[in-house]
Amino acid sequence: MRLLVPLPAGEALWIAWMLKPGLSISGSDRNGLSVRIAPVTQSPERWRLFAADAVEHPGGTRGLGPDSLAPVSTRKALGRDQLRFAVRCEDGELLNTVGIVVATPALYARLSGQPAPPRSTASDAYTGWRLP
Repeated sequence: MRLLVPLPAGEALWIAWMLKPGLSISGSDRNGLSVRIAPVTQSPERWRLFAADAVEHPGGTRGLGPDSLAPVSTRKALGRDQLRFAVRCEDGELLNTVGIVVATPALYARLSGQPAPPRSTASDAYTGWRLP
């Protein structure tokens, strides 16, 4: 599976993963650097929520944004995933892979026929609500 994700200039993103018990997730960028994936909620008998939010560069961690991802702006640049995730079973068997290409909102709109989601605003910021 491949996903096209619009990313406006100056914004960052994080990717949520819901996994049932016995599954694991790992990720890397196009240079083979690891994506940081941290648990948000955990329950041994229920689905778990994880957040992929940064790339582990040798000089330090960089969020998934302009410092680590350059949104593509042409069809030609769509051929290579910028992020790649692997979902594995407990025994290590590969269950599925997901490739992500980050694009400019303009390219996303041209290819999807839909406008890119609106930019984030200050009211979208975390305000203390916690997940159960």
